[in-house]
Amino acid sequence: MNLNFTDSAGVVPQINWNNVGLDGGSPQGLPQVTGPNAGTISDNSGAATSVTMTYTLDGEWAVDQTIHTGNQQLLDGFIDNNGSAPVTITLGNIPFSVYKVYVYVSENVNGDSGNVSINGGSPIYFLTDTVGYSYANPLIQATATSAANAVGAQYVLFTNVTGASLQVVETAISGKSGVAGIQIVDASPTIYKPTLSQPASEELYAGRTAQFTVTATGTSPFAYQWQSNNVNLVNGGNIFGSTTNVLDITNVSASDDANYDVVVTNIGGSTTSSSAQLTVVTPVNAYEPAILSNNPVAYYRFNEAGDSVNTPDLQAFDYINGDNGIYGDTVLNGFYGIAGPAPADGFPGFELGNAAIQFTPGYNSSEITVPSWPINTNTVTLTAWVYPLGTEAASDGLIFNRGANVAGLTYSGSTDTNGNYTLGYTWNNDGNTYGWNSGLVPPVNQWSFVALVVTPTNATIYVANTNGAAFAVHNYPHVVQSFSGPIGIGDDLGDASGSRVFNGNMDEVAVFNQALAPGQIAALFSSASGIGLAPQITMLTPSLITGFPSLTTTFTASVFGTGPFSYSWYQGTKLLTNGGTISGANTPSLTITSATANDAGSYTLVVTNSAGSSTSTVSTLDLGVPPSAPYAKVVLAANPYAYWRLNETSGTTAHDSMGGYDGTYASAVQLGGPGQESAGLFGMGADTASAVFSGDTANCYVAVPALNLNTNTVTIMAWVYPTAVPDPWTGIFMCSTPNADGMMFRDTPSQLGMYWDGGFWYDGTGLTVPVNQWSLVALSVEPTDATLYVMNSAGTNSWFNNAAMTVEPWSNPARIGSDPYSISRTFNGYINEVAVFNRTLTGAQLGRFYTTAITAQAAAPILQMQKSGTNPQLTWSQGMLLQSTNVVGPWTTNSSATSPFIVNPTGPQMFYRLQSQ
Repeated sequence: MNLNFTDSAGVVPQINWNNVGLDGGSPQGLPQVTGPNAGTISDNSGAATSVTMTYTLDGEWAVDQTIHTGNQQLLDGFIDNNGSAPVTITLGNIPFSVYKVYVYVSENVNGDSGNVSINGGSPIYFLTDTVGYSYANPLIQATATSAANAVGAQYVLFTNVTGASLQVVETAISGKSGVAGIQIVDASPTIYKPTLSQPASEELYAGRTAQFTVTATGTSPFAYQWQSNNVNLVNGGNIFGSTTNVLDITNVSASDDANYDVVVTNIGGSTTSSSAQLTVVTPVNAYEPAILSNNPVAYYRFNEAGDSVNTPDLQAFDYINGDNGIYGDTVLNGFYGIAGPAPADGFPGFELGNAAIQFTPGYNSSEITVPSWPINTNTVTLTAWVYPLGTEAASDGLIFNRGANVAGLTYSGSTDTNGNYTLGYTWNNDGNTYGWNSGLVPPVNQWSFVALVVTPTNATIYVANTNGAAFAVHNYPHVVQSFSGPIGIGDDLGDASGSRVFNGNMDEVAVFNQALAPGQIAALFSSASGIGLAPQITMLTPSLITGFPSLTTTFTASVFGTGPFSYSWYQGTKLLTNGGTISGANTPSLTITSATANDAGSYTLVVTNSAGSSTSTVSTLDLGVPPSAPYAKVVLAANPYAYWRLNETSGTTAHDSMGGYDGTYASAVQLGGPGQESAGLFGMGADTASAVFSGDTANCYVAVPALNLNTNTVTIMAWVYPTAVPDPWTGIFMCSTPNADGMMFRDTPSQLGMYWDGGFWYDGTGLTVPVNQWSLVALSVEPTDATLYVMNSAGTNSWFNNAAMTVEPWSNPARIGSDPYSISRTFNGYINEVAVFNRTLTGAQLGRFYTTAITAQAAAPILQMQKSGTNPQLTWSQGMLLQSTNVVGPWTTNSSATSPFIVNPTGPQMFYRLQSQ
């Protein structure tokens, strides 16, 4: 220990060491100290000047620090300033630690007691409460001074840099008063060190990313250092975040198998986390690679060897992303001999000794709980193997998210003919989903593969076992759902009594943020069973497609079974081949381009694989007679993307006159409402009718499939007849979230408005739509702006919005007469003649439609041209197409041309016009 003493006059003070401590004993109960660490320091210069004593703590202190376990007394002595000038003791090179500092002021020396203060030189920190020890108290840095006027004043300080300095300043009142003793105690209590949440172990397939996370509480800031088998990690290669609270190890391999922990340091010291183990798993059966080939977001094999009942928070490992679940303490696993599907059960694709889990109804802890999955979509697949041990109750959960969104695979509230509850699903907590009856029941005491596949327009449930396979389809629009948790495996989590716990065993739960095709589902089952499933066909196209000559339409089938398949389409008994109007004759989708009368008829698909063949149900193409109404002729001639006249008087299908996007009337919509001709709009035709909507009514809309426009050049047009002033947010034609788009009412009083890009609504348009009167309303969008129109007997009014319009996917279902967000946004009145164009129509073009409606006959034919691929496409409502290489003629008739007509240029120029018929 090096001691240096000087005073302000440069005179070395007198040092008087004694072996008996100060004045014959240690002050205020300090331990007796003898030797060079006790004595008296006096300034003999004769002047009232300050005295500075500097202690430099060298390496010897570090040795003492490890030897002494109690108080470390650096100085026990008396400072006599021999006057009123201050005396300063500076202790330098204080090691990294937490200290308690006791300053003892001499008493009864000349009748006075002194005042002392402690100044922390940077980076010394003080607690503002110098008596308390809670790390929650705020810290103040070196510029602050703590003062004491009492005997045995106590201070708590921190330093996190070796070499910090501390000053003890004594200012005498008079006489010989001064600092009688200074005691610095190395405290380092754990309350000042970080408190950590512990990183969790992970088991992952090779090539995945491991992520270990720790959360520190206490006095910030914190420093982090991750270690692997006690060796510090550095960023590089597949290591990221080695000095942060999150460690990522990408593309894991067997060389990364190790224990990982983190040392977290703050001003109070350091704390080392518990070790988390990374185990890189190798697939051991045929089923695992089949799952991996479909890129799941989570996969739980339930092969944990730990005691699931007596091990608190035992993890159920997700081998894909480390989204591990936690065993409830009444779930049994392989530790208790619960076996999963195995070769002995007829499933050679699983290994011998494959384990599973078992749930017990009536216990709310009988589930695997998962915090969340990275899913935010309406294309989802959930798969599992189940072994019911007895009858199931209504709403028993299999894989279920019950967080901000409520969705998953469960048993329904419906039964089959034997009284057994059937498999079901819930989506967006919508009664139209959990009220659906699939009719499918996995047999008791037998392993079955079950799957739920959700798309924007339908949901399919599959059941496959050694007895065969079956599936059921629910055609219904599905909005985007987030699986943000909590998620229950084996339980719905909707009832604290445990009444929705699955009664049976479960294994191999896999989750996908995509809708697996029927062939992919069949391939998963076949990889486990080795059984080839004969094809089963579901026609996705409505059984009846109505349209008119020149219609282009597609018949599409979905095939469940073990591939590969061969496909053969038939028109009646005629085997179709590609050519002419036919394409896709040997695929699941048959397309008929610019249909003629010869294409009308019945269509079936025959699918064959190694296990057998199957014939689909019949779908019919009815080209019929084009509408006689002038208005409908003009709209069709303008080649809309989709056109729902809504003039049906029975059934549930809202036919798209272009043939591709038939909608569905929800149950509360009334058909056959009044049309426009009765209101004097004779151009609408005698066959015109409308759909009747009732405001604030559930299931009162027309559901329309996803249009997949993917553009920012769109026109939406509809005729509306409000029977009451529309409420704000009432939908006319709205695409579901996300990226919600469409035409609606906004503001109070209600005005026609628009919605674009899922969060930008435009209101204050001033466009009112009168009650009890037909109006043509339209939204016309282009990349730089959008325009709303209202046309009725009062004339034409419009509102222009000069704002950039983003490209929108329109990849979700849409609704006519309602905004999917709420039933309170349902239109009150009549709607018909809804058309969508994948291009921007001008006000003049829209005005032509209105003019046609208010006249008794169609206006003169109009010829329109737009781009189709790289070539021009001509469309017209009526008349004969004439063409010429010169604008002044001569003109010839193109007798083979029908609308729409693709122009394939063969010369430098060609002019076209129409001749009325």
